[in-house]
Amino acid sequence: MLRHAALVATEEPKGIRIAAMVVREYIDLFERRGVMEKIRPKMSPALSAFVAHPPLPIVWVDGDLFYELLGEAGEATSYDAIRQFAVEHTSQQIGPKVLPMLKALLRLWGATPATIFKNLGSVTSVQSKGTRFTYTPETESSGVIELDPGKVVNPYVYAGWEGILLFAYEVAGVRGELGRTQLIDGGRRGRLSARWFPEEKR
Repeated sequence: MLRHAALVATEEPKGIRIAAMVVREYIDLFERRGVMEKIRPKMSPALSAFVAHPPLPIVWVDGDLFYELLGEAGEATSYDAIRQFAVEHTSQQIGPKVLPMLKALLRLWGATPATIFKNLGSVTSVQSKGTRFTYTPETESSGVIELDPGKVVNPYVYAGWEGILLFAYEVAGVRGELGRTQLIDGGRRGRLSARWFPEEKR
C-alpha cells in the first residue's frame, strides 16, 4: 500500500504532466501483477523516491517519471501487456471518474466514439496535460488519431494511450478496434487507426 508523503511543492512541472493519482494507481496495479519486483532494481533515483514516498494524489508530476515507469514495466512484460494494463486501469479507476462528462458529450454531439476522439484533450485532462491530440475522420465509423507528446518517448507510452482510447468504445456501447501506433515525425508523434461497428452493440 502506498503512503502519502509529507508536504510537497504545489508548482506544476512544465511540459507533460501526469496526475500523481494515476502514477500511484499504476504502481499499485504493477505491484498486484508482480511487475514492480522486476523493475525496482532498474528504477532511477527519482522514480525510486516517488515509489517510496509518493506525493498526494492531487499533485501533478513530471510526465517523464510516469513514462519511465511504463517503459520499465514494458521491458519486463510486453507492449500488449502494457496496453491491457491501461485498459484495466481506465475501466476500473479513471473511467468512472470521467464517465459523467463522457455521457454528456455523447448526448450533446452524438453517441459515437468519434465524439470522444474529437475531444480527447478535454477528456484526458483529469489525468494528463500537455499531450496534443488530433482526430481525422475517414468514414462515419473510422478515423485516424494522432498523439503528440512533443518529444520522442518510449513506445510503451503509446501502448498505454491505446489502452485508454479503447475505453471510448465501452462508453459508446459498440465494438471497436485500434491499430498499433505508428511512429511519425522521427518518433516525436504517433498515429493510429480507429474503427468501430455501430451495428454490434455492447
